[in-house]
Amino acid sequence: MAPLDIGFIHRVYRTSAWVTLLVMAGVGQRWGWHAALGIAVGSAVQLVSIYVIERGARRFIVPGAESVRPFFLYGAAFYPALLVVLWFVVRCSFISLEAVAAGVLVPIVVIVLKVLGGVLLARLPEDGSSTQPPRTAKETKE
Repeated sequence: MAPLDIGFIHRVYRTSAWVTLLVMAGVGQRWGWHAALGIAVGSAVQLVSIYVIERGARRFIVPGAESVRPFFLYGAAFYPALLVVLWFVVRCSFISLEAVAAGVLVPIVVIVLKVLGGVLLARLPEDGSSTQPPRTAKETKE
């Protein structure tokens, strides 16, 4: 499996959802439901942003396309909706803004760790053997 194959972004969505739930449980236990809700909102905002970019790229950036202008118009339609959501989050007194900022980072951290894991796994030998030379009997006694 290549680190950036066709199913990569869908695995990011799935893993981010699970990681968000685990982070929400830990944060909620430590700092309360206001912070857990902030983690959920931040992660949801980031995942929706990634989805909009992915969907727009798949739909508008195709071979033989005359222009990428529809892609930019598609994004321009999304940003006012995002601003309304963020305005609501800032105006709400029951959502922790610090937790929203931390929640936005959850999918980004998942992407970085998945790419790093794929790169490290790609460097392993195909036969599963160790890359280090075998130890001699003399080295094991010391």
